[in-house]
Amino acid sequence: MNTAQPHIALVDLYAGGHHRMYLEILVRQFVTQQVPGRMTLFLGPAFERIHPGFQDGIRNMAPECVDVVMLEGLDHIREGTMSWQELVANDRAHGVALEQVEAHRPDHVVIMTFDHAQLTTARFRNPDISLWGIYFRASFHYPPSTAMDRLRRIRKKLLLARAVRNSSLKGLFCLDPWAVEPIDRLARRSMAVALPDGNTTMVEYQPPVTSSMRTYLFFGVLSEWKGLGVTMDAWEKQPPENARLVLAGRTPRDVDPEFRSRLLTFSRREDVLWHETYIQEEAIGTLFSDAHIVLIPYQAHIGSSNVLIKAAQAGRPVIGPSNGQVGRQIVAHHLGLAIDSSSVSELADALALPPSAIPFNVTAARAFAAENTEYRMARVFYDTLVPIWSR
Repeated sequence: MNTAQPHIALVDLYAGGHHRMYLEILVRQFVTQQVPGRMTLFLGPAFERIHPGFQDGIRNMAPECVDVVMLEGLDHIREGTMSWQELVANDRAHGVALEQVEAHRPDHVVIMTFDHAQLTTARFRNPDISLWGIYFRASFHYPPSTAMDRLRRIRKKLLLARAVRNSSLKGLFCLDPWAVEPIDRLARRSMAVALPDGNTTMVEYQPPVTSSMRTYLFFGVLSEWKGLGVTMDAWEKQPPENARLVLAGRTPRDVDPEFRSRLLTFSRREDVLWHETYIQEEAIGTLFSDAHIVLIPYQAHIGSSNVLIKAAQAGRPVIGPSNGQVGRQIVAHHLGLAIDSSSVSELADALALPPSAIPFNVTAARAFAAENTEYRMARVFYDTLVPIWSR
């Protein structure tokens, strides 16, 4: 292994969601922070179709040290909600991808979605390669909500134990800091690293809004699982006095037609404003600074939240779930009110509270936001991967 000028391979079979954003963060900061060595991105076929021109854009950042290789024979990869059989098939696909990556003889291989490559990780053997993963949605360490959820988490825990006990896996980056100790206990060694969540849109802090008209912001994907359904229910059940709800975002491509029809009807209310168009980056800050409270009533959400980070940057409290990573972050960092976000009545009661009644500490919120930037994410990532560079 070349420790002074390592060859780092990032492997990502997916193209939707935040996948492009995280790859761009790591490449951009690899160049900006002048990390020694070279980097190659190994991407699934969907990337070329969904993000045309992405390859050229990445190479142009630093053509002398950054390259892109499109993986072959993986056209069957499914994204989004998947059955257990589809997850297993995608796990096998990661094994096929690693075989192609090994031919390029990298020093470090980082599986960008370790969540879907745990069987492959458990079987991996190559003494010349340091294998790493990024674990985005750890959930096994949180209390289950149902008997079925309990069984699901037992299965996840057993699968994770097999992967992390493989000594070929050098380390596991985890976006949930509360998962680090449980993972280390499963692995029977210290190998998990808390990775800050990279937030690429910088929202400037603005003093609290003084307008008598309260503004609630629902930002991002407008879907049931993001909590829009329960938000509409709560708003219709008990509309807050002298308030308006701003919806900023689009529905998913595969949105249920009945849900979209209901949203269209709901958005015609006088106290609801829907920005359905794509939100330009420069307009995001205005949306957050104009809000009194940001709504993130996620339903069974796993992982971190970029909207939570943006709200903290802007100095705006949130109303969000009490469970999972987001719930712990809200409470631990005094970011707002954590409730049972599946309950219409609890959300309606929370909406009736004046902003001053929401538990929020602006200093703690801004400190939380400062720890979750793309610079901090990349710094922890490369300090761990190439420790000789950071000495």
